[in-house]
Amino acid sequence: QVAVAVVEELKLQISATQRSGLQEPETKNAEAFLAYQKGRELLSSRKFAEAAVELRRAYQLDPDYTRAWTTLAQTEWNPLINGGNTNRLQDVWKRLSLEADRFRSLRPDDPSLTALRFWIAFVYERDWAKARQIFWGFQGSHKPDPYLLQGIFFYYCFVEGHLDIAFMINEQARALADDDVIFQIDGAHMLAFFGRTRDAVQAIQAIPPERIQLEDFSHVYLDAGDLEAAKENVTRVLPQRPTAWAQCNLAIIHSRLGETNQARQVLQDLERQAASGMHIPYGFIAGSYGALGDFDTAQRWLRKGLSEGHGDWSMGRLRSAYNLKLFGKFPWYWEIIDEMKFPPLQMDHPYFALEQEMRYKRGAGGELISTTSTNEPPKTLAVLPFEKIGAGSVDDDFNEGLTIDLI
Repeated sequence: QVAVAVVEELKLQISATQRSGLQEPETKNAEAFLAYQKGRELLSSRKFAEAAVELRRAYQLDPDYTRAWTTLAQTEWNPLINGGNTNRLQDVWKRLSLEADRFRSLRPDDPSLTALRFWIAFVYERDWAKARQIFWGFQGSHKPDPYLLQGIFFYYCFVEGHLDIAFMINEQARALADDDVIFQIDGAHMLAFFGRTRDAVQAIQAIPPERIQLEDFSHVYLDAGDLEAAKENVTRVLPQRPTAWAQCNLAIIHSRLGETNQARQVLQDLERQAASGMHIPYGFIAGSYGALGDFDTAQRWLRKGLSEGHGDWSMGRLRSAYNLKLFGKFPWYWEIIDEMKFPPLQMDHPYFALEQEMRYKRGAGGELISTTSTNEPPKTLAVLPFEKIGAGSVDDDFNEGLTIDLI
């Protein structure tokens, strides 16, 4: 009640979700809660260092405030996966994995901790089955958590290719955390990653401009054919947030503009950074080389990511529409997909037929020509209605929609 009184006294504008958090808080320390809210907003704006200060303060004020600690963890791994010190990236994931196991023994039902464990299994361990088990093991008996839903949203997008289900989950997460713009940002990126460019541009336009000053949406404008907007976006973001991902996008823009030398200069700089110990996202730089037509170097980076890239976010996104279109004609690409143990794409996925042909050697009628894949697609699928075991009606539409989409 103290936090509610402070908010009302200061006449702060907060959303319904934030007010609910004040009335049913995960901490009884009002100062810790307000520090967390400030840190979360800074994190959504990609101001990682500033967010870390507030979140660390929230956790210090209340060491039992697990969500403050797990969100603080996000300020450590999130900046590094898009470019940072390679050794530090691995060290951060290892440490967070150990600490998450320790916290789990103390708070096994904590939703934010479950979300962090999901991300560790998904990005660091690349254990798709474990990630799925963590999600459904929690989701089946607990109130939905938006940040755990955010994780399974990415999983369904990139691992299983259930695009409609993924975006339905994203909508539910947004409804549960209407104050957090990160779900709108992620949704816009994902729409573009899977070829829904017009929807992605509209999604960006719906986000308050002041909240996305440090967000690189250049790949969206690239896909839309607006090279001028793409270049303006990335050159504005780079000086304030110089990530390797943005540099990779800049190289692609130079390539599309016919500025081959400038593109190669950007990539040579990234190669130098990698040689000095910096983490360059393997999938992103491979995509930049692919845009230049240098598929041998693209393959080298992807194979490097296969062997070294645990904790690298870009390797989990290998089956984006961009990569499938760029690399889908090469057998070596499907060999890497197979070694990553990605399950088959769904039948309604735009690149389902391509995968059937290239990965499983199946013709248009589904007949088996030959296959060396170790991940043979399942022959049949049975779907039964999902049972609602939670209280209330919040999951009714989700359960029904998920069942229908699977069918």
